[in-house]
Amino acid sequence: APPTFNQARSLVYIGNNQVLLFYADANNSYYGTVVLGNVSGNTITWDVQSPPVTFESTALKYSSDYAMDSVLHEALNLTVCAYIVNSSSDAFMRAFSVSGNTITVGGQHYFNGGGVQEIAICYGEISGVARIWVSFIDRLSGIDKGIANCVTINNVNSITNGNDST
Repeated sequence: APPTFNQARSLVYIGNNQVLLFYADANNSYYGTVVLGNVSGNTITWDVQSPPVTFESTALKYSSDYAMDSVLHEALNLTVCAYIVNSSSDAFMRAFSVSGNTITVGGQHYFNGGGVQEIAICYGEISGVARIWVSFIDRLSGIDKGIANCVTINNVNSITNGNDST
């Protein structure tokens, strides 16, 4: 059956005619879920050999289109998903790898505390060094404060925060 993703979601092309879809699964308590899709022409079919994988067993923030984002880390061929947990508004990241039709889920990485809203990430290289750039709104202080951070992805289980910039 196709995934149910009528709420927060993010789709990223990972090469080899494949995409990863990250979403808050409405049929499973809005837990963070990822599924592999195969692309042929302009059609995506969800890989029956690779059922959806739960990567976060806490409800994700799902009431905003900006509650999660994902990007391909081209240098490491890893996909990174940043997301907000609903109950605390804490923000986390995970890296994912795909081999054939198997999705490997990396460890959870905490990168900012309660009050996080509207998250976005992108990939870039500066002087040959690959980075993931994160921006989000921090509402913990009672005002909407835009914050950006440069994050280093070392491997599927190792993510290191940079310093926040406002």
